[in-house]
Amino acid sequence: MPIYDSTTGFAVQDPKAFKLGCQARDCPNHPEYKGLKMKACAKCKFVRYCSKECQSADWQKHKKICRDPQLVDISAWLYEYRPIFEWVCSEALLRDGVNRTGTHHLLVDVISAGRIGGAAPSPFYIMQPRTFPNTETAHLGGLKMGNSDLSMWAQEGDVGVAEVIFRFDMTYQRAERYGLPGPVSAEPAVHGWDELVRDVVNGTLTLEDVFKLYEDASAIAKRN
Repeated sequence: MPIYDSTTGFAVQDPKAFKLGCQARDCPNHPEYKGLKMKACAKCKFVRYCSKECQSADWQKHKKICRDPQLVDISAWLYEYRPIFEWVCSEALLRDGVNRTGTHHLLVDVISAGRIGGAAPSPFYIMQPRTFPNTETAHLGGLKMGNSDLSMWAQEGDVGVAEVIFRFDMTYQRAERYGLPGPVSAEPAVHGWDELVRDVVNGTLTLEDVFKLYEDASAIAKRN
C-alpha cells in the first residue's frame, strides 16, 4: 500500500510483495515460505498470500476490509494518535520533578502493517518509544535536535516542547513537536509507559483497559 506524507508531499512506495509475510493466520509455510513468492490480493494490492489455498482460507475475514488501493497518509495517522503520543512525552520528559524537554527527545520506530501481515488496527505498528539525550544523534540520519525555535510551538501554560522522531520503515523520518502543559510532576513515570503506548497503538490494549489498570493500581495503593 503506497504511503505518503500530506504535510511534506513525500511518498514512499509499497515494499515488494516477496518481502511480506502471508496474511493467512494459519499459513503452513510460515515463516520460511521455502522460496515461495508472495502474491498480492488482486483488488486491494495490500495483503499478500503464499498460495491460493491460503488466500481462500483467509477470504471470509479479508473480504470485510478488502477495497481498492488507497494511499496511507502519515500525517492523518499522527493526528489520530496525537493525544497518546502527547501523554507519552509527558511521562518520559516531565516526571521525577525534572523537565527534560530541552535536553532529551523520543524516538518511535514505525513499521507498515503490510510488512507484518495479519489483521491490523491501523496502517502502522510501532515499537516501544525510546528516550535519547539531544547529544546522541547517530540514529537521526543527519536531523538535528533542539536547534529550531521551539517557542513557536508552545501554547500559553506549556512548560516545554517535546520533540519526537517517527522513523517509518527505517526509510523516512518525521519530526513532531508537542507543547506540554504543566506542571512538571514530582511523581515517577507510570511503570511500563513505553509498553502501554505500543500496545494501545498496535491494538492489543484498549484505552478502557488502560483506565482499568490505573483504577486497580489506585485502589491497591489506597488499601496499602
